[in-house]
Amino acid sequence: MTDPLPVVTLQIVLILLAALCKGAKAAIEGVNDYKMKELAKEGNKKAKRVLGFMEKEIRVLAALRTAYTAFVLTAVLVGGLVNLVMLMDVIDYNESIIVLALIHISAVVIFTDMVPKKICNSKPDESAMSLSSFVVIVWNIFRPFAFVYNLLAKLFVALSGNDPDGETARVTEDDVMMMVDLGSEKGTIAPEEKELITNIFEFGDNSAGNVMTHRKDVTVLMMDETPTEWEEKIRESGFSRFPVCGEDIDDIVGVVYARELYEFFYDKGEDIKEIIHQPYTVPETISADVLFANMQKEKTHFAIVADEYGGFAGIITMDDLLGEIVGEIEDEEYDEDEEVEIEDIISVSENEWDIDGLTPLEELEEITGADLPTDQFETLSGLVLHSTESIPEDGATFVVESCGLEINVTEFKDRRVVRATVKLTKEETEE
Repeated sequence: MTDPLPVVTLQIVLILLAALCKGAKAAIEGVNDYKMKELAKEGNKKAKRVLGFMEKEIRVLAALRTAYTAFVLTAVLVGGLVNLVMLMDVIDYNESIIVLALIHISAVVIFTDMVPKKICNSKPDESAMSLSSFVVIVWNIFRPFAFVYNLLAKLFVALSGNDPDGETARVTEDDVMMMVDLGSEKGTIAPEEKELITNIFEFGDNSAGNVMTHRKDVTVLMMDETPTEWEEKIRESGFSRFPVCGEDIDDIVGVVYARELYEFFYDKGEDIKEIIHQPYTVPETISADVLFANMQKEKTHFAIVADEYGGFAGIITMDDLLGEIVGEIEDEEYDEDEEVEIEDIISVSENEWDIDGLTPLEELEEITGADLPTDQFETLSGLVLHSTESIPEDGATFVVESCGLEINVTEFKDRRVVRATVKLTKEETEE
């Protein structure tokens, strides 16, 4: 009977070598570049060696794959065949041989693939440095084989009609979000982290028109107003930058900084135009990420948003853009005492709602069930003003009926409806 010890020893060595190859490959693919560079700067030789692998990552990984395949095949074929011959001398049952062969192959797969991959994926940086010497040996031995195999692979890819030098598929936004959702479910990604990642991806899909502060909510300074009137507006608003308009609100001539205006008064300046800066104007269709980069480049924190006709649509600040990513940024000086924000739509009863004047008509139509002219007006305020013979004065309260709705305007300011109570008319309710 043949001594099984040499064969068993050979199998264990081959399985161990294959496991090291698989673990090293997983570790190099998961290495933190930044951390490794920092360790290399501190003089860590193993970290420097790993950085060297990463510079020629594709070739190093190819050598590791080649070595892994060689070790696994040798372990399965040579070890399995020798065991098979040994068993046939003492066992006459084919069923036992098949079962033993399956156990042998399963052990090889588990200990050369699954186990080392899980171990090294958990600590890729430490594993990569620990296995760096082994990788150097594998690289020097199997580099020629990997080179030849890579050429052969490219040849067969070219013969199949594909580009042998084509880039591999990159991770898409959907792939990342899927991993984020999975990490959130398992608790490895906190809800705040998930929200931040989601905001970053959605940031580029947003436009300046969606992020800006609408012109109706912007404090503007008119050129025909006195400096004293400007000062009163600035004090009341508490903001630091203001659009300056010429003949009308669509005629933006510049931007004024509150600090410079106070300095102008203090120094008793003569020409107010000296402190009016050239406005940085952007279209309302520009994407938020492009605008953010442009504002950084221009070193400005304030932009005028123009609509498709060239009119004044609103303003947008760097804080507005950052708020889209990290959430609303509160000002410690002014935000602490602000009133609690009121919801756009508050249900009063089954057929009555307290609504913000800028609520989109489409949303109002969906809630009330009334047939509203969404193709003519965008907001509740627009519908109300169309139903009045003239624009009411600030502070006026009035009632209009339109499209089966009774609209009781409770707050009117700056030529628009700020707040109103809306309810279905009796006829509309019965219908």
